[in-house]
Amino acid sequence: MSENINITIQRIDPNRYPSVVNKNYIDIIFEISEKATKDWCVLFNDSFVNNVDNIRINPEEGNFVET
Repeated sequence: MSENINITIQRIDPNRYPSVVNKNYIDIIFEISEKATKDWCVLFNDSFVNNVDNIRINPEEGNFVET
């Protein structure tokens, strides 16, 4: 990818509020400022593949970051 894309977090997804059910953490889904391309989503997911936190974006949707 040769382009520089400025994507920002807009808000928490209004349809999926944070969930705390017998966990030591909170699942939060953020809506981003614009739909990301599949290539961008794959690069984003690959950069967090070894992270202990479960951070990902669905390449088919491209609108929400799940943490």
